[in-house]
Amino acid sequence: METNNTVTAERFLAFLKCPTKAYFLAHGEPLPETYFSNVEKEITSRYKLRAWRMLQDRNEPAKPLTFEQMADGDSLATTTRWFECDTAVLDSSLSRNGVAELCTRKSVVDVPIVPVVFTPWEKPTLSDNLLLCFGALALSQSTGIHSEIGMLFFGDNLRQKTVRFSDHAEEFNQIINAIGTIPPGGQEPQCILNEHCAVCDFQLKCRTIAIERDDLSLLSGMAPKERRKTLAKGIQTILQLSYGYRPRRRRRTKPDAERAARSVDTHHIHPSSRHDNKLKALAIKKSRIHVVGTPSLNLCGVPVFIDVEGMPDRDFYYLIGLRFDSFDEQIEHSFWAAENFKLVVAST
Repeated sequence: METNNTVTAERFLAFLKCPTKAYFLAHGEPLPETYFSNVEKEITSRYKLRAWRMLQDRNEPAKPLTFEQMADGDSLATTTRWFECDTAVLDSSLSRNGVAELCTRKSVVDVPIVPVVFTPWEKPTLSDNLLLCFGALALSQSTGIHSEIGMLFFGDNLRQKTVRFSDHAEEFNQIINAIGTIPPGGQEPQCILNEHCAVCDFQLKCRTIAIERDDLSLLSGMAPKERRKTLAKGIQTILQLSYGYRPRRRRRTKPDAERAARSVDTHHIHPSSRHDNKLKALAIKKSRIHVVGTPSLNLCGVPVFIDVEGMPDRDFYYLIGLRFDSFDEQIEHSFWAAENFKLVVAST
C-alpha cells in the first residue's frame, strides 16, 4: 500500500473527481465494484494503442516513456521521448510548491522529454491539463529534467493541444497541498456525494455512509456554496435542516381570484417554493413526496414521449425514440443515426 506522501496518477485523478475516493485508494480500500473503472481503463488503453499507431503512421520520431522506464535510466536516451503522465508517481512531501518548482528549476541534462496525456474524449477537460502538470512535476522531481509545456492528444482524429504549465500553477499547487492533508488510515473521511458518484466504484459505500450520517450531500440539488453556508450555521444533517422549513402563507383573496390562482400552472410558482432544500429535507425525513402547488395538465392533441441518447463530449446524438398512442395502440419508433446529423428509421 502506498504511503500518504506517495501520489500516483490514479490517485491524483481520483482526487480531482472526489477527495473521498482518493482517500479510499490511498489506504488500500477494496473496490466494492470495478465495472466503471474497468470500462474506463479499457477505453483509455485501446485509445492509447491506437494513438501510438497513428503517430507512427505520421512518421513521428518520438518514443513512449513510462515512469518505470525512466527510473531504469531510459530517460537518458538521445532520441525524443514522450513521457506518459498517467504512469507518473510523485512524492507530495517534496513538492509543496508544485508547478512553482517547474518555473525555477533548470534541467540537469539536455534531453528532449515531453510530458503527454492521451484522452479518447472529443472535449478535453481541466483534469487532463492538471494531469500534465502532475506528470511534469514527477519528471522534474525524479530526474531533474524540466519541462515548461506538455502535449495533449484527444479525440478520434488524434488532435493535438499544447498546454503551458504556468497557466495552471496556482490551482495545481492547491490540489497538491490538499492531497497532502488527506487524513491517515483509521480516521473517517469526509464523505460528500457529488456528480461523480453515478460512475464511481465506491458509490454504494459512500451513499451508505452519507445515509448513516444523515449528510446534507444527500440533497443533490444543494450547491456546494449553499452547503457551506448551511454548515456554517451549525446545521449538519438532513434532520436539522428539515426543522427550518416554514410553508409560505397563502394570501387571502376573493373567491374568483382564488379559483384563478388554483388554475395557474407550476411554471408560475415562486422559485423559492419549487427548489426549497428545507422542504426536500422534510420529504426525506418523513419519506413522503411533496407536491408544490396544484398542478394541472391540459393535454391537447396526441401526447408524444421523446427519449434522446447521445455522446455529450461530441455533441452527437445517435438515437431518438418516439412513443405515442394511435387508436388505443401504442406506437414506438427508433431513429438511429447512420452518420452525424443524419437519421434513419431503424425499427418500428
